[in-house]
Amino acid sequence: MDLFSCRNCVQNPMQGLSLGRGQGYCLQYGSIIEQPDGTTCKYLHRKDLPDHLVHEGTAEHAAELADTYGPVDLVTKKQLLQKKYFERDFWDTGTFDPALHAMALYHRPPVAGGPQAVGKWRLIQSYAGSSDARRALAYSSLVRRYMRHCGSWTSSYRLVLAQVEEVPEEVVVTPKQLAEGADTDDAMWEVLFCRLSALQEFGWHAGLAALKHPLNGASKKVAAGDWKGAYAELGKEVPKWRHLIIGRAKEEGVYFQGK
Repeated sequence: MDLFSCRNCVQNPMQGLSLGRGQGYCLQYGSIIEQPDGTTCKYLHRKDLPDHLVHEGTAEHAAELADTYGPVDLVTKKQLLQKKYFERDFWDTGTFDPALHAMALYHRPPVAGGPQAVGKWRLIQSYAGSSDARRALAYSSLVRRYMRHCGSWTSSYRLVLAQVEEVPEEVVVTPKQLAEGADTDDAMWEVLFCRLSALQEFGWHAGLAALKHPLNGASKKVAAGDWKGAYAELGKEVPKWRHLIIGRAKEEGVYFQGK
């Protein structure tokens, strides 16, 4: 899998390099991604590493695609047509994916006479606390996307606090979730690194050095490919991370402000 494909972008939350088969869905363009491993765009936001550590590479990628206005073929850079999501098409072809459907509803406005659209912040919150691998990956992706678009950590600290509690939690991976050629270990690492990247990006925004380098205590386990050991070591850091985030929020006067 190419690290610059839509599979490795937080704008396509329900898929990753190892998770999610078939078509993806891009929140940047509100479009189905027919070939997520062969598609990219200039707004790429990598899942596997925090944005500030790979900024130079993604900036070069964006510059290369500066004259494009939507998704393009990863190899030829040919412009691809955006494709709206129609639920009936997936039921008619027997390819309905509840996870993709949920992402397609993210930007959908309320229907006249129908229920009001759920706020984006509340929808993101609904993905917290899940042990399902794809939902866990989606939560980290949505939190990171939210931080980038709001341009501030002060409105996202509560989302990140929930993410902190999940960092050491193992996820459940089913064979149906895995992309072709991937295995459970691949998925476990992918979810972990996306979660850690959310903390690192928050640490960058909030100026918290300990969050910018969360792997310090678990580096040996990671180097050895021991994800179980890495999860255990990272669990020891959770109280410290929680304390730092709450402390910074209190310093800035945003800790449950008005509550």
